[in-house]
Amino acid sequence: MSFRILPVGQSAAPIVAALSVAGWRETYAGRVPDDYLAALDRHPKHDVASWRARMGDAGRPSWTYVAERGDGPVGFVHCRACEDLPGYRGEIWRLYVLRRAQGEGIGRALFDAATATLTAQGRAPVMLWVLEFNWGARAFYKKLGGREIARHSFDLAGVPTPEVAYGWPADGTPAVRAP
Repeated sequence: MSFRILPVGQSAAPIVAALSVAGWRETYAGRVPDDYLAALDRHPKHDVASWRARMGDAGRPSWTYVAERGDGPVGFVHCRACEDLPGYRGEIWRLYVLRRAQGEGIGRALFDAATATLTAQGRAPVMLWVLEFNWGARAFYKKLGGREIARHSFDLAGVPTPEVAYGWPADGTPAVRAP
């Protein structure tokens, strides 16, 4: 099925929020507490208001793209300026493709849109964080040339949850090596 990648602004926050919630529910069912996933559309990091604010935050430039097929929006990527890890200037903050649209090149197209935008904005090298147990995403990022550059844990619904950072430096070598 054909698709297109569209740059979107704050007016698309309801679409992005819905894709984010659906992506989390599909990806993390059985791994994240059910009550957390059930209330995700009201969570302050996933609701429409938070997406609208995030997409319009002048203090942290960001760019969002939505993947659309004939049956509607099926994925998105949100990337932003970020210097949390030494040597990296841009971050892919969220990238989700609904399960029914995976395997069609949409994830790669969203990733390419994000990295091209970040590079054009002087925000390369690029990195992202992924939950450690999200093996599908980790394999995808490795296939795209990502290298593990850092690890940390955060509290997710009262459970310490490890994350892994992957990086794509501008010259192809890791700016920071994983321990």
